Amino acid sequence: MIYSNIKVKIPNKTVVMKNGSVYYQIGRTYLSDKKYNVPKRVCIGKICDDDNLNPNDNYFEYFNDESFLKQPPILSDTLSVGFNVVMDKILDDTQIDILLKEIYSIDEYKAMRDLMSYIISYETSTIQHFQYFARKTNILSDTIRSDSYYSNFFKEVITNKKIELFLDAWNKLERNEDKLYISYDSTNMNTNSIGIELAEYGHAKKDEDLPQVNLSLAINQKQSLPLFYELYPGSNIDNNQLRHMVDRLKEYGYKNIGVILDRGYYSRFNINYLKDNGYDYLLMVKTNNEVINELILKYRYLLPKAKYYIEEHELYGVKEKLKLYEGDKKESYIHLYFDPTRAADETKKLLSRQSILAKELDNHIKSHHKKDDLKKTYPSFKLKADKQGYLISYKENEEYLDNLSDTLGFFSIISSSDMSSSKALSIYRDRDTVEKLFEALKTDMDYEKYRVSSSSSLRGKTFMIFIASIIRSRIFYKTKDLKDTNRKDYTVPAIINELLNIEVSKNAKDKYVRRYSLTSKQKNILSKFNLTEKDIDRLLIDLNNRQ
Repeated sequence: MIYSNIKVKIPNKTVVMKNGSVYYQIGRTYLSDKKYNVPKRVCIGKICDDDNLNPNDNYFEYFNDESFLKQPPILSDTLSVGFNVVMDKILDDTQIDILLKEIYSIDEYKAMRDLMSYIISYETSTIQHFQYFARKTNILSDTIRSDSYYSNFFKEVITNKKIELFLDAWNKLERNEDKLYISYDSTNMNTNSIGIELAEYGHAKKDEDLPQVNLSLAINQKQSLPLFYELYPGSNIDNNQLRHMVDRLKEYGYKNIGVILDRGYYSRFNINYLKDNGYDYLLMVKTNNEVINELILKYRYLLPKAKYYIEEHELYGVKEKLKLYEGDKKESYIHLYFDPTRAADETKKLLSRQSILAKELDNHIKSHHKKDDLKKTYPSFKLKADKQGYLISYKENEEYLDNLSDTLGFFSIISSSDMSSSKALSIYRDRDTVEKLFEALKTDMDYEKYRVSSSSSLRGKTFMIFIASIIRSRIFYKTKDLKDTNRKDYTVPAIINELLNIEVSKNAKDKYVRRYSLTSKQKNILSKFNLTEKDIDRLLIDLNNRQ
């Protein structure tokens, strides 16, 4: 290959042929039949003027000449472009780009966009590899930012005021006159930094020896779309935090909505607070609740009958309108369900658990433990002690086990609105969107630990992760029907990887071009965002104009 854009001096020991080819002598070859040596030459390029030639690959093999080489460009000669085309379309469709540009400068917006692309496509919230990513991707910024730049960016640029401005504008966009169900839940993440004020010991799900900061999320359930988030002290229990979420809903102007919650948020105060503020609710209730227990006793033998069967969920259900507690001002709709498959699984687990507990009690007898120290831990057994109070024997507490067995397979949901038990269960089961989002934060964006050293850095980094989660959620929502046809090839990580494989490379004229057509899989993915090959080609024009 002749490199017409490169010019080098013609070396010594060269011969120029009539067609302009330049040959370089690399040795001599002995001709035994003629008994003399002849020069051995290779073509090293084409002459371009009296003193210079355009080299070919042989030239670089025999000459270590770097005088003609340019300084390396900011971006690599081969760039991944597919994912960023989709991401920019999402930012445009959701108007997030407009909101961010109104709050931040254009340069700051570009830095944020590039970082979000890195977090989602590289599945990491650790910034140290950003520079490697940026060289190989069509970033918007004119320079590649360092991890120290982003560290200062989190602290100094992403302020509380700017975050609140964005969340207020974002939620005004998402308000809807139709009925909107919002899933709300929280998780906690650990940190060993002493500079984070919110970090406190609490009810950790993991790494209980570390302080934690709690993170809650509210999501538009129908579209799997994150609406807002809150960071709060690790010692605060979820149940107490709900009122602050309701206050946010009021602040953002939400009216015709229902809030979907898991059983951890059930309390008299929370129910009353939702009622007083005019919000509907749908939440799971523990079976040890007094009202639910009475319903189970009432329907224990009636519910598993054909008239109560809900075919679409393959279980049984019944609805009653009752007050939840003494002094309750308004009745709620209680949906009681019985799932035979769940009952069988829970029975198996109960029996297995009883076997394990019995072995533990055998060890307690050998170790001479006091009966009174064990009573609360082993309610499913009747314990017997000697005169000194030491455990000497035990037997199963049949009454306790019978009562417990009567509740196996039952679960309950309460709703403020009148709806069928089938619809209530469908709505509640869709709340796994918030659980999936937390899972994506921790696994697909590596935000299981905060990895920051100050409260200001935590604030800024979490905001960036929140925006990234909106983009990732849009990818999930827009491509759901593709996943329905092929669950393996159209997971969100698989889709992102496929988009990353759409690349452009520089040609001999130093311009980016596409070397390959899109695969059918890539076309299918792009079509879900109303994108085609023409959008990739439009990006090429912009990319080449920016050089």
